[in-house]
Amino acid sequence: MLGRRCKWTERILNRVEPALGINRLRRFPSSVLGKGAQWFSITDNLARYVVNNWSWCKQIFAHSFCSDEMFLQTMILNSSYRENIYHPQADDDYRAIMRLIQWNQGDLTTFRTKAYQELIYSPMLFARKFNENILFK
Repeated sequence: MLGRRCKWTERILNRVEPALGINRLRRFPSSVLGKGAQWFSITDNLARYVVNNWSWCKQIFAHSFCSDEMFLQTMILNSSYRENIYHPQADDDYRAIMRLIQWNQGDLTTFRTKAYQELIYSPMLFARKFNENILFK
């Protein structure tokens, strides 16, 4: 998980679910699961695709763990939109969402003035997190 301290929970679920015979994709055998950040930018056409295919997604993720970090990536990887992805590996890499985000021991770091050069020369299109009250401290 990006920025979360729940790796141990993820490891446990990855072992428990298969042991209990839980297979969320059993009704969709040719589907693959994706994962990534819940911050993203999508086109109008992809947004319409998501809305029109929401029932498929809901069947898979209605009772799942961290579905906010998986549903969109899974939908894209199982659609013709897969060919349009800048970073097609659903591997939590921030290049996939083109955002410069910094973490410090699982906590989101607020950019400050001293990060100006990093922000300017980053290949990312967006950045987060900013706070106008502490930007120049």
